[in-house]
Amino acid sequence: MYIYDLSVAMAKQELPLDDSLVNAIKEAIEISNRSFSAVRYGRRLKYIGKIDDYHLHIRMESKEYVNASRSLSGLARALVKNEQSKNSTLLEKYIYNSSVFNTHPISVLEDAVSHISDCQMMQELISMVFNQATMNNRDKKLSREYTEKIRKIVIEYINQKTYTK
Repeated sequence: MYIYDLSVAMAKQELPLDDSLVNAIKEAIEISNRSFSAVRYGRRLKYIGKIDDYHLHIRMESKEYVNASRSLSGLARALVKNEQSKNSTLLEKYIYNSSVFNTHPISVLEDAVSHISDCQMMQELISMVFNQATMNNRDKKLSREYTEKIRKIVIEYINQKTYTK
């Protein structure tokens, strides 16, 4: 799994993004995620938030490596088509040279784990707690740090379960 965090501006970058445009983009993300291409190639977009008045943070997950800057064409098509179906003129001032978006990668996580089974989770937890003697210093420190975080969550769970009746 590849996870791309993208900074997305409109092609005409000097114009701030208003709320109606952001809402239209969120709606287009949902449409794009249901497209044949997105389902077939295992790609999913998610709106994270505004970076500033001109840029959005959009995350793309893909089963395979893609050129993230060029892979928002499905979103652009969904946005334009959806706005056209509403007879909206919202996009007219944002499109430049027939381009909708200007995209730059913020970060890329290659082969990131996005899901594990309950069994895999338990195996990893057991390893974190009981196999620290065989870990290098970096992994040992990481293991201790996350074991403490998990301990706090379990304590919170026990307290909620015990005292919320």
